[in-house]
Amino acid sequence: MKGGPTMARPRTSPPPRFGLIIWANIAKHQTLKGITDDDLSRLLGFGNPSTIKQRKNHSYIISADEMEQICALLGIEPERLFEK
Repeated sequence: MKGGPTMARPRTSPPPRFGLIIWANIAKHQTLKGITDDDLSRLLGFGNPSTIKQRKNHSYIISADEMEQICALLGIEPERLFEK
């Protein structure tokens, strides 16, 4: 004889990948402001312009300080980076 009814968990969608959302919004605001990845790298003080492109490819790489700097450079509020 089997045990009692099981408490099956409802299926839920996986949590959003915030890094992807953040970098997508950065790219959107860059386009709106006419700022290229090379410009953004230079403004953030990265020696190699491909650093921003690498960060976008590995979207989990972004620090709170970088987000604040990017928002200041793009002239947007940090909350705007979390919009879907």
